[in-house]
Amino acid sequence: MEKLLHETRSFTFDISPPILYEVGLSAAIEARCEHLQATHGIKCTFKSEGEESDIGEDKKILLYQMVHELLVNVIKHAEASCVLVIIRWGMKNIQIIVEDDGNGFILANTKKSNSGMGLFSIKERLRSVGGKVKIVSTPQKGTTVSLITPITSHD
Repeated sequence: MEKLLHETRSFTFDISPPILYEVGLSAAIEARCEHLQATHGIKCTFKSEGEESDIGEDKKILLYQMVHELLVNVIKHAEASCVLVIIRWGMKNIQIIVEDDGNGFILANTKKSNSGMGLFSIKERLRSVGGKVKIVSTPQKGTTVSLITPITSHD
């Protein structure tokens, strides 16, 4: 029972850490990168460009969870030794890039879910807030995923 409780707390912290609310998206993603490096031995470099904007709690959580999911994919599938995470704060948009030097994969028809259920889910969730995903992957050379979303709501 204690193990289950610990795993539940750990999972909750992973998908919605207090630092996300206390300090912001950039700090939370940077902390996630540091954790990845410390626990999995994958070099993870974080860069933030521009001044962080107030994007609202829902979008902040959504973007953090997407980056977390992309980093989990790197751990599970990429066999990467290095990951670079960049967040670019613009006037109208936020761009987050997750780039690894791992296995890569062949992008089939990415409009269908055969590029991976996780990537398909990310595309659909980001699209729901007016954003876009771009994936570039080359076998044996790595993968780059770019998430772009407007700072303000598209309602």
